[in-house]
Amino acid sequence: MKKIYSKITRERKRQFQTETAIFMDSKGKKIVIKRAIHKEGEVHIAKMLEYYTQTNEFGKSNIAACKEVSNGIAFDYIEGISIYELILKALEDGDKFAVLHILKVYLEVFEKVHMETVPFQVEDGFTDLFGNLLLVDELPASRMVNIDLSFDNIMQRENGEMVIIDYEWICDFLVPLGFVKYRALNALLAKHHNLVMTLFDKIEVYQIFGITREEQRIYASMEQAFLDKVLGVNSSSALNSYKKSVIDIQRLVDGVEDHLQVFYDTGNGFNAEQKETYAYKGEDKEIVLSIDLKKIDGLKLLRIDPVEKASLMAIEYVEIGDELETAFTLESSDCLLTNGTKIEGTLWAFDTEDPQIIIDLGDTMVTRLELRMKIISSDLSIIKPYINSLKNSNKKYAEICMRQQKIIDQQDYQLRHFGKLLDIDRVVTSCYRRLKGRRKR
Repeated sequence: MKKIYSKITRERKRQFQTETAIFMDSKGKKIVIKRAIHKEGEVHIAKMLEYYTQTNEFGKSNIAACKEVSNGIAFDYIEGISIYELILKALEDGDKFAVLHILKVYLEVFEKVHMETVPFQVEDGFTDLFGNLLLVDELPASRMVNIDLSFDNIMQRENGEMVIIDYEWICDFLVPLGFVKYRALNALLAKHHNLVMTLFDKIEVYQIFGITREEQRIYASMEQAFLDKVLGVNSSSALNSYKKSVIDIQRLVDGVEDHLQVFYDTGNGFNAEQKETYAYKGEDKEIVLSIDLKKIDGLKLLRIDPVEKASLMAIEYVEIGDELETAFTLESSDCLLTNGTKIEGTLWAFDTEDPQIIIDLGDTMVTRLELRMKIISSDLSIIKPYINSLKNSNKKYAEICMRQQKIIDQQDYQLRHFGKLLDIDRVVTSCYRRLKGRRKR
């Protein structure tokens, strides 16, 4: 057996660190093996086998089979397309009906593995993992719950069958089932918030799964407690990057202020320790900055993240220089990189979740950064037409240039051909004059 893929989760606490590996034999058959990295993690892995054994007894055959092997738990490799991929395609196509249909399919799979529910009550295991939380009474709950039943952990086979391929996080105590749906939805929003919001409004997103505003707050607290437990409350670097895509989704949905970030590279790359964050103010979402760069020793590169989501921006100016002159602007194309597209005038479109402007300062000694910009819109349905219009304009412009170049080439050819004719005419005329002169003699 040859290992062809491996993913190790070392950002977790020791008892939760695992390796997920894919192996392939000489005939091309693949299997997946999940194992604990450390001895204390074997209990965590063993819960998967216990979960499969119990659920399989009730005929819940849409859970991928697993078995114990010498170095962990083995699964068949499931070929297909995930529910996440199906949802993403429907979102990109702007097909709200298709998205709702796929979410309905997800709920059908969800309900099949949670047929027996009881009113939620706090148990010891719940408190150990999620802390002392005040939950809404009578929430539907169940035991032996896979809290990581996300959209990318359910595969659709070629024959249409749905299979749950991963069920690592099993709770053998009562857990509100709404929390599982909340986590699945949040994982999608963390990656594609703006795309989802082109088809659904803030309230509708959670109503699809019957999750109330009060429950959202509770589940957000549960999620944070879960991450603290898994990653360790002191593992700030890994924890913050992991939380950013999940916990902050509630802030996105509620609607919070947008931020601009400035990163400074002094030779160690861009990092969270060398950055400054500024909030856009007022209804106009405008920001005006003048930053003293003299305090940054050895500054090599400067990165400006205008906003933290795809947006249409009005960038009045970005200037970097010393006390006397401006050394770099947005027009300094030879030393500036950006994933934005200039539409016209001060209007820029960033069709990405991570807009960036990077300026290579080289050996230039700079002392100040000044900028002024504002967010026009973060609605992809508005941004996309600008991008497409520009692409079409550029295409038409390129076609016009090609036609003009063909005309120029033809004219050049004709001129060169005419020039050759003139040369021949001069030669003939010269010969004629010489012959005529000889006859006179």
